[in-house]
Amino acid sequence: MLFNSLQFIVFCLIIIPVYFILPNRFQNILLLLSSFFFYFAFGPFIILILLAIIFFDFLIGIQIETSSGYARKILFILGLLVNILVLLGFKYYNFIN
Repeated sequence: MLFNSLQFIVFCLIIIPVYFILPNRFQNILLLLSSFFFYFAFGPFIILILLAIIFFDFLIGIQIETSSGYARKILFILGLLVNILVLLGFKYYNFIN
C-alpha cells in the first residue's frame, strides 16, 4: 500500500473518522494497530523489524533517562544512529543489491 494509491485513500477514509469517534483512551491504540496494518501490507518481515526497533528505542530511552552527563549523550547518539542506519538500509537496499 503506497501513499499515492487508492488503497491508502480508502484506508485513511476509514481510519480517520473512526479515530475521532473513539474515546481518547482508545485513539492511540487505533493508531498503533492501523500503523501495524499499514506496514504489514509491505510484508510480515517488516513488522518484525518494526517491533525490534520499537523495543530497542524503548530500552535506549530507559537508559537515557537513568543516565546523566556524557553517557546520556552517547546513548542518544547511539539510538539515533541505529534508527538512521535502519532507514538507510531500507532506502538503499535495492540500490546496493
